[in-house]
Amino acid sequence: LSGPLARASFAQLISGVTSGTSGVTSGSTGLAPTEPTATGSARTSVAFGLRFFGGAIGVNLARALDGSERWRLRMTFGQLF
Repeated sequence: LSGPLARASFAQLISGVTSGTSGVTSGSTGLAPTEPTATGSARTSVAFGLRFFGGAIGVNLARALDGSERWRLRMTFGQLF
């Protein structure tokens, strides 16, 4: 983690973690917490879409540009701000 404040925030985030016989797990999810790692650069994505009914419903195609990600269909409901 990048600094003392980030480490303190991560410690607060996993404060509900308990140690059991199967290892360290989160009490709420049952999954082992992992320390976040930097990606090395900014993450980028692109999306194209159409909105219907005055912008209340949208259909989008979105894709991350970081690697060979596939296009994903996304539906949105409500106004975008």
